[in-house]
Amino acid sequence: MSKAFYDTLRFGILGGGQLGRMLLQKAADFNVTNCVLDPDPEAPCRFIADEFVCGSFRDFDTVINFGRNLDLLTIEIEHVNVDALEQLEKEGVKVYPQSKVIRLVQDKGLQKIFYRTHGIPTAEFHLLDSIAHIEKYASQFPFMQKLRKGGYDGKGVVRLKAATKSTRVSMSQVSLKNWLILKKNCRCLLHEIVRENVPPFRSLKWNLMQKRILSSIFSPLL
Repeated sequence: MSKAFYDTLRFGILGGGQLGRMLLQKAADFNVTNCVLDPDPEAPCRFIADEFVCGSFRDFDTVINFGRNLDLLTIEIEHVNVDALEQLEKEGVKVYPQSKVIRLVQDKGLQKIFYRTHGIPTAEFHLLDSIAHIEKYASQFPFMQKLRKGGYDGKGVVRLKAATKSTRVSMSQVSLKNWLILKKNCRCLLHEIVRENVPPFRSLKWNLMQKRILSSIFSPLL
């Protein structure tokens, strides 16, 4: 039998940064026990979590041992051990987003293929095993280069105006996306309906300043 809020539910977060802290602040409205796993002993969640475990969310055994004592587990960052989450799901722990979704999100190339397969509009792209093969697309510049795996907060993202051997260009697996001029940057947050009468989130409009820094968010969408 599943547990309900205002009961003995224990939920955990992989990652104890600022996003995790905001989640904990909202979770304080419910009588649930929260647990956080993060490798930084001074992580933002450290001092407001009911239980804080200092350890790597990339390590299989650490995530398994952390998750086995929980009813529900979520993530604050995508770079976690998905194999461990998949095993916890088999053992009955509810994981949101599900491990298969996180595995997809971790690979930007698989994301783009998913969009194309399901008819979701997206910029044209090319997947390369090595940036050394970029010359074959010389007539299509400019591109945005993005690491397929491991990128975060701008890491691994480079604007390429022409074929180059710049040290900023990754030699790992990458995706190349055609350069687009956006008139409006809109975000839609989705959630899985696990019970009735749960309203969807409103769409948001994001305004970005120079260097892709967020300046303001509008809701509802204008």
